[in-house]
Amino acid sequence: MNPDDPVIDLVDRTLANLRIIDELARQRSAEYQPFEVTQLVNSLLSLLVVPRELGTVEFVGRATAAPHLNTDGIRRWHRGPVKFELTRLGGKPPEHLKKLLGGLRNSIAHADFRFISASGGAVSAIEFTNRSRAGVPQWSVTFEVMELGKFLVNLSEELKAARSYQVSLPKDPVSIDQVSLIDVEFRLPASTLERIRGLVAAGEATSIGRFLQDAAEAKLLDDEEVTAA
Repeated sequence: MNPDDPVIDLVDRTLANLRIIDELARQRSAEYQPFEVTQLVNSLLSLLVVPRELGTVEFVGRATAAPHLNTDGIRRWHRGPVKFELTRLGGKPPEHLKKLLGGLRNSIAHADFRFISASGGAVSAIEFTNRSRAGVPQWSVTFEVMELGKFLVNLSEELKAARSYQVSLPKDPVSIDQVSLIDVEFRLPASTLERIRGLVAAGEATSIGRFLQDAAEAKLLDDEEVTAA
């Protein structure tokens, strides 16, 4: 555990809880059976919503090469392959991990997911839907319960690498000269860059990271809506 870093600590504790609940689920003689699927959903809140708010998701793929997405899953990742089903709805499904995580975050944060039950009534899979800002479904991703568990284990490794990279960056305030570097990486519109320059000039450097994150996500949503049109 790492109580000095909220992201690393939350990731480690989330994984520990998943292991404990998995072990309890195997002990069929236990008086109380845990709700494994509920824990998976709670874990997504911990591993997607909180790291996004702290800016960590933005650094996914920086320290280690982000895995390649296929419509049927990720074939090579930290702890092994993960299967899922990406479905096009109103827009093109994500081709990069960061966009997949962004859509999953939106789905979890807005409770836009549904449980799929097997013939016996138990939950066998979960479908997460990502929508545009206008509320139009863009794409969905469906995980079988076991595969979602594998996804979370791999995501934990990804987030820890991203966080390590994030905290290793210089803590010096952003300068006007650095705004051009931001433009190269994010390719934001001129109006967005002008707002960034205003933040820098006003000495509000601490708000730039979150502003960039929101601007980048908005641009991705705009791109998806244009593709779908």
